[in-house]
Amino acid sequence: MLRLKSTLVMKHLITLLLILFVTSGYAQVVTPGTGQSFTFQDFATGYPSAVIPTSAGHYTLLQNITISAGDTLLLDANTQELLFFNSITLTVHGQVTCAPRPDTLRITCNSANQYEIRLDNAASSRFSDILFEYGSRILVMQSAATFERCEFRYFNNSCIQYSDASPVIEYCRFHQNRKAAISSAANMTGTPKIRHNTFYHNALDSVNQPQINLGPGFASDTIVIEDNVIDGCVSTSGGIAIADFLGIGNTHVIIRGNTVVNNRYGYTQQGVRINALIEDNIFRDNNLETNPMNGGSGVSIYGSDTTCRAKLRRNLITGNLWGLTAINKYGIDMGTAADHGNNCLFNNSNGGVEYNLYNNGTNSISAVGNFWGSNDSTYAETVIFPSTSNVSYLPVMEIYPDILSFSLWDDASNEDAEFFPVGNDTLRYWVGCMHPDWSNVVPTIVLPMWVTCSPDPSEPQNFMPNPVTYTLTTVDGRSKEWVISVIWGGAVEDHVSLPVTVTPNPATSGRIVLYNDSEDAVLVEVYTFTGQQVYAGRCTESRMVVNTSSWRSGLYLLKATQNGRSRAFKIVVNNF
Repeated sequence: MLRLKSTLVMKHLITLLLILFVTSGYAQVVTPGTGQSFTFQDFATGYPSAVIPTSAGHYTLLQNITISAGDTLLLDANTQELLFFNSITLTVHGQVTCAPRPDTLRITCNSANQYEIRLDNAASSRFSDILFEYGSRILVMQSAATFERCEFRYFNNSCIQYSDASPVIEYCRFHQNRKAAISSAANMTGTPKIRHNTFYHNALDSVNQPQINLGPGFASDTIVIEDNVIDGCVSTSGGIAIADFLGIGNTHVIIRGNTVVNNRYGYTQQGVRINALIEDNIFRDNNLETNPMNGGSGVSIYGSDTTCRAKLRRNLITGNLWGLTAINKYGIDMGTAADHGNNCLFNNSNGGVEYNLYNNGTNSISAVGNFWGSNDSTYAETVIFPSTSNVSYLPVMEIYPDILSFSLWDDASNEDAEFFPVGNDTLRYWVGCMHPDWSNVVPTIVLPMWVTCSPDPSEPQNFMPNPVTYTLTTVDGRSKEWVISVIWGGAVEDHVSLPVTVTPNPATSGRIVLYNDSEDAVLVEVYTFTGQQVYAGRCTESRMVVNTSSWRSGLYLLKATQNGRSRAFKIVVNNF
């Protein structure tokens, strides 16, 4: 049975809670802690003064509710909406579970934006498919919690605040909140896992907060911020911040695969004993702070000592006021001779000057194998400040709009197929057998890093009979067209039956003779195996002689086409 406690009972405990959490003065319902599971319909039935059903699946909460250790709050599929009245608080010492549901549960407030949900030394809880809106905050204190496929909007504080906890937050949306979307106190540790979320238009108050604002981490675990989109709005809203000013943690961080755009800054790391791996991110146009002295960095590493470390690999940092800024003391690895950075830093500028790296400290930076805005290594010297004397940046990464490799399909009958460049922008691809459907072939195109292709290589194309043109574009806007021509029969002789024979083979007398045993004309094309056409003609008689005396000795492809059907012959020419 549920029991009702007055807030006048256990005054010493209430006083402590008031100090920590500013607890409201409402009466509350406390579950018995006997291992039971409760729904809001159970509360509405047992305590109608605390929970009022307004319609089927819709409940208004008028009193604080505490789920005791051992008990479970079940958010079942029948619950459609929870309306908190003013500063009502839901405290969980047990756990929260969510039943699978076909729709979204809405948790909202009457208007005051003051309700709280507290997980305080709670068992592992899961919140799924919930819209949280008009709240104050969700506190996760020494508790395990997972938030998945949830939406958070219109909060007047940080949506999720954690303390000595490692919440998992995945596939959620945070937008239009007054403070940071996710935060922790500077003197509290935790290692959240933040993956596959979307953040936009958070930290709307002019408080100089990032959208993700985290303190130090547990030494035995890793903070993971991965595959998120973090889009800003106001000039005081940053992207991601990790800080340990007090030196209370031993923080390991992975920042991977995020797109951080249109913020005051992209990522900042400050303090001591922080070790971050920053890889495969996009930090673009984080320039809303127009005063370059107050922000605008794509990445900023600000260390109190050299234990503030960061390793950067394969990041795109562009369109910011500053690319990467290194301040005070730090240990920064942007690439070594054995492990190139492959970061792409360009067009980070303010005041008409491009600042792709600003080393505003005394420590050296290893930055080997990065692209600085040009394939010319001397250009790097103009965008690394104040000088390159303590930055190891050679060799630079060069980017060209080239195709590294090309194939049409994985087929054992074409295992000898290969492509050959013709000039700088044409490929001829020789295949030994006809594809069953030339109008629906998906090629495999391998491109250099930081080069895109249009049409997308994953799109099917018709490679017969016309060539396909691909436009390759480097990240800094240079482009080149590549024309892919497919020639059937280049790798091995096909077995199409045509009334055509070629002799002699090898050709040692400076000529080859093609015999046509039909009355229909034959189109004859001869190519080198580097793709150059050396002969084209029509055989309209029963016999045609092709002069090979001027050809270099080697292997050639003769393609005979008659009435839309083709046959290929490998011809060896020996003019020694």
